[in-house]
Amino acid sequence: MLSAPFISQSLFLHRRLLIVKKIFTLVLLAAFAVQSFNNTLIVFNFYVTQRKIAATVCENRYRPMLHCDGKCQLAKKIKQEENKNNQNPERKPENKNEVISSKSFFITGLFVIPINNTLYKNYIEKKLSNTHPSVFHPPCA
Repeated sequence: MLSAPFISQSLFLHRRLLIVKKIFTLVLLAAFAVQSFNNTLIVFNFYVTQRKIAATVCENRYRPMLHCDGKCQLAKKIKQEENKNNQNPERKPENKNEVISSKSFFITGLFVIPINNTLYKNYIEKKLSNTHPSVFHPPCA
């Protein structure tokens, strides 16, 4: 029979493993979200720090009548991110495969095995030889 300290120790390790799994899942989910919503994060960061950007970094900060308000820097950052995506072949939109449904995921129609019509001619034409209709009757519905 198992002792009480062994059981409590295994429960402690099991709980710790569950916590590690949850943390690992959250880290992977955050990494996926950052990668997927990168442009959204750039725009969000721009709107959070727009006053600071307009006052310090904006190219048109000395010409307030243009009402740029730092949008030139936003355009630069988005263009910079697009260039980074285009330089990295794994991040190019042409190289991304999106699975829309399970049917589009599997390869279909590439391997067609031709049926020898002479072997299965009677089956295809529904003319089976040596059968009599009185042999089998399906039940009436």
